Amino acid sequence: MFVIRSIAQAQSGRRDEAVALMKEFAAESRKELGQPEARILTGSIGPTDSTVVMESVVKSLAEFEQGLEATNKWAGMQRYGKKFAELFISGTHHFEIYRIHP
Repeated sequence: MFVIRSIAQAQSGRRDEAVALMKEFAAESRKELGQPEARILTGSIGPTDSTVVMESVVKSLAEFEQGLEATNKWAGMQRYGKKFAELFISGTHHFEIYRIHP
C-alpha cells in the first residue's frame, strides 16, 4: 500500500478557500469516480502555512495511475482546474508517494 500526497502552495491569504475547494474536489471525485477517501492537511507555522496537502491511500501504484488518468479525463476537472489555477501558485503542485510498511 502507498500514501499519496498531492501538494501545492495556496496563493497568499487564500489557504482557507483552497482547503474548502480541495475538500469539495475530494468528495465529488470520490462520489463520481470512486477515488479513495482523502484527508486535507495544511502547514501550520511559518512560510509553509500556505501548503495544502490532499492525502490518500492506494493499494498499488497502478491504482494511483489509473485514478490519476480517470481524474484527468473527468469532465469535472475542467471546472476544478480553473478554480485551482485561481487559488494555487502555478508550478508548485507535486506528488509525494510513500510505501506503507505494515
